Amino acid sequence: MTGDEFVARLRRFDDSPEVLAMLADLKVSKKPKMSSGNIDARIDKKGLSLVFVPEGPKTSRLVFTAVQFEEGYEGELPRGLSLTDTRTQVRAKLGPPTEVYDDYNMDLWRSDGLQLSVDYSDDDDVVTLVTVELPKEG
Repeated sequence: MTGDEFVARLRRFDDSPEVLAMLADLKVSKKPKMSSGNIDARIDKKGLSLVFVPEGPKTSRLVFTAVQFEEGYEGELPRGLSLTDTRTQVRAKLGPPTEVYDDYNMDLWRSDGLQLSVDYSDDDDVVTLVTVELPKEG
């Protein structure tokens, strides 16, 4: 699957055909499950994290809310990004960021009801983490 295909499945429930197919494609046999005390359920594969949160306070149904790509991920990243891109290259591909967090060496873009953040290494300003997620409420 490509990064954009993961992103297209955001907002889907854990039991939706699209999410079940995504998990099967990743060879994940069990649906995500909340553990006591956690605020989300995660599925971690080599360089890839899928994040699910409860639909509501009194339900076990989960919603796919974020996908993260980092070192070790070998597929295509969303929006044509690469883990070898520099900050300059990322900004050329995505345009000026909506927000810049210099203290965290991170840029953030908001569009199409999603937010995409890119974290960069401290030494050479190369992509270390790409996260696409639903915006936080509140």
